[in-house]
Amino acid sequence: MQEYIFVLGRDPKLSLLEIVSYLRSMEIPFKLRDHNRDAAVFFLPDINFNELIDRLGGTIKICRVVCKGVDDKSIDDIISSIMVNKVIISVLSLSDFSNLKDKLLYNIKGKLRNQDIKFIIKSDMQPSKLIRLDILKKGFDLVIFKDFIAQTICISNPKFYEKRDKQRPNNDFLRGTSIRLSKILLNISGIKKGDTVLDPFCGLGIIIEEGLSLGFNVLGLEIDSNAIKKANQNLSYFSLRYKLKNSFRIINADSRKVGQLLKASDFNSIVSEPYFGPYIKKTYTVTQAKELSLELERLYNTFFSSLAKIIRKQNIVMIFPQFKTTQGIIIGPDIKKILHSNGFIINRPLDTVDIPLEYYNPNSKIIRKIYIINKN
Repeated sequence: MQEYIFVLGRDPKLSLLEIVSYLRSMEIPFKLRDHNRDAAVFFLPDINFNELIDRLGGTIKICRVVCKGVDDKSIDDIISSIMVNKVIISVLSLSDFSNLKDKLLYNIKGKLRNQDIKFIIKSDMQPSKLIRLDILKKGFDLVIFKDFIAQTICISNPKFYEKRDKQRPNNDFLRGTSIRLSKILLNISGIKKGDTVLDPFCGLGIIIEEGLSLGFNVLGLEIDSNAIKKANQNLSYFSLRYKLKNSFRIINADSRKVGQLLKASDFNSIVSEPYFGPYIKKTYTVTQAKELSLELERLYNTFFSSLAKIIRKQNIVMIFPQFKTTQGIIIGPDIKKILHSNGFIINRPLDTVDIPLEYYNPNSKIIRKIYIINKN
């Protein structure tokens, strides 16, 4: 067991929740030693960290802690692994102790000069640039977090999501859930390889497409037959391209009848971003937001009333909207009331992360709230 620093993405609470949920679902022993909005320190066994960072959607880097404070022997160990006579050194400081960074760099520079190794030092490099310059082979990337100094062992590739989006036969970037968020939601659900994930509002199938690529069987419900055609094209394309063996199926049906269409044994978890109403071109007035919220409450209430007939112990991870208004008031459907009236409870897997968890762009007209739900 050793300490590792996870550099968290743009939604740090969501990223932390994803890491903890995934480690629990995979039964990997861990201890969360420390965390803030930038990073988290975990005590972990030696596992395949390249596979882990590919699996996570909200982690930027994973770094192995080499020392607390500047330790000569630890720095010697890092430098001894250098196999070239010119290195690139990247340093990311997440610490308020600027003197620690100065001391570290002074130490490293002296040792490299003594060995006649040429070097270039960069600060706060973006992950895409670290990958493009092949830093982990042509040098090393160090992260300072509080008094921890860690060496990066793997980096998330942001180009992966862009590539996958371009490959997909059908897209709707204005409405669809992103690949990154889909992956995070799936990991939070605790689903395991070989299980089946249900998206009862699957649209073009982005969430279940990601579930398919992560090794799950996927099942979708969608009322729009045109959307089903496009979703099946997307899933067929990725299944063939990546030679995926797990199964996918989309049913042309109304999700409000889920209790009549499916059995509890048909799925192991639910992950979904349901219908939010029509695409918003202009910020709603309070009256418009109230009218849409009441319409969505009727939809969501009927869905959960039907789902309550078949659900057992499956985890449910769903996103529900709140709407910004021209008057500055936030309005949305009363999800807590809907859940309570149908016998569901809100789960909070991590004490330091409140559920529901907000996820939104400051410029967005919608505030997304992520719920983790179970049957009471």
